[in-house]
Amino acid sequence: LVIHSTADARQRSEAQMARMGRVPPGVVANLGVELPAPGNAPAGLAEGCYFVTLGTIEPRKNHALLLDVWARLAARGGEVPTLLILGRRGWSNAAVFARLDALPADGPVREVAGLGDAEVTALLQGAAGFLFPSFAEGFGLPPLEAASLGCPVVASDLAVTKELLGDYA
Repeated sequence: LVIHSTADARQRSEAQMARMGRVPPGVVANLGVELPAPGNAPAGLAEGCYFVTLGTIEPRKNHALLLDVWARLAARGGEVPTLLILGRRGWSNAAVFARLDALPADGPVREVAGLGDAEVTALLQGAAGFLFPSFAEGFGLPPLEAASLGCPVVASDLAVTKELLGDYA
């Protein structure tokens, strides 16, 4: 028996197994979301209008799109909301890492690593929105966490996102 986290993951896995000649029985069991009690947002991060993205900084998470959007907002002039990129750096993403390294410390885009669950929860609760422009996901826990806190979610048009969040995202 294979336990799949989503129907989308089941469909993709079973297609691969079929190519190998055998598809064992399977079931779908979505992961649950258990949120910690919110703590305090780190000083200076939860001020004014801000958006959050959360996850390992790797190519499939599409942080480059968010950096492009914020660069275009800044080029138009006027007030730009803050983008908080929460998570650690992953792999194979030298161009995005270089862009992050070049950001001014007091600019509208801030990379923040090492926050605890309670701090992340506090930031999600106060955010104008959660941004999830991922190219591919097996489950996508961060948008579920954000949605469970009442944070608006803007996400890529992925089957897994539609399955788990329906019209919320």
